[in-house]
Amino acid sequence: MSWRAAPILVTRDPENTIAFYLRLGFHLRGHTRTPGSQYLLLERDGVELHFTEVPADYVGGTDSAVYLHVDDAAALYAGWQVLGLPASGTPRLVAPSPQPWGHLEGHLVDPDGHLLRYGNPLPARHR
Repeated sequence: MSWRAAPILVTRDPENTIAFYLRLGFHLRGHTRTPGSQYLLLERDGVELHFTEVPADYVGGTDSAVYLHVDDAAALYAGWQVLGLPASGTPRLVAPSPQPWGHLEGHLVDPDGHLLRYGNPLPARHR
């Protein structure tokens, strides 16, 4: 038996979410529209992110976070850097840096405020 998990994040603007994640290299794999709601499934390199629409006046928090285990955090950052996202504010893209736990990690915050941390283990000589 194998298991997989995919986060379900909220979006106030599904079309903006689609456009943002397509720019990050994700592919739209599913888009269901029902009266008053939309559901999105975006995928990149086997990673699925699901989004459910909430009303524009939704006051819930954006305490959601996703960790992306990648082969090369520096290369991913370089690929995303061409999008011109700022290093502060929302959305934002922050360069990866070595962490005390032995990973090279950076992060991206999407327009809805969701944190996507990305990283890879550092070689033993860098720990």
